[in-house]
Amino acid sequence: MTAKTLETKPQSNRETFTSKPEVTHEQPRGESAASERLPIPATTVQLGTVETAENSAAVKSQSLQEIEEVLTENLSEVYAGLSPKDRFIVKTKGEETAFKIRMLLRQASVKFYSIFQLVISWLKAIPGLNRPFIEQEAKLKADQLLRMRGKRDL
Repeated sequence: MTAKTLETKPQSNRETFTSKPEVTHEQPRGESAASERLPIPATTVQLGTVETAENSAAVKSQSLQEIEEVLTENLSEVYAGLSPKDRFIVKTKGEETAFKIRMLLRQASVKFYSIFQLVISWLKAIPGLNRPFIEQEAKLKADQLLRMRGKRDL
């Protein structure tokens, strides 16, 4: 592969500028066509897809399921009273929070405050909860998650 650069000569008060290198796909001698590198196509990721309970349970690890159970403890009545739109928002944000907490718990040094803040931000996504309840639940859930970390590796 060779690169060519195009430069223009300065004209009166104009600046000199260089165009991007032009890439040619010349095959060096002795190499086969199979060794030529092709560009990798861009991939797109669709966020917010809805999974069924069977697919979701099969994909999630045991530790992630345990973290989600701790997070959803004592909130079944509140969750049942939410609109479908709010349920979806709370569910997806809860899954993201559980994943972030799992990553934090896998670190050698875990700070209580970082887990506490993640739980608070997730609980704030649930409409109808007051601040004292959110703070109390966040502390209880963060304590329980740290105790769970001590019992087994996540």
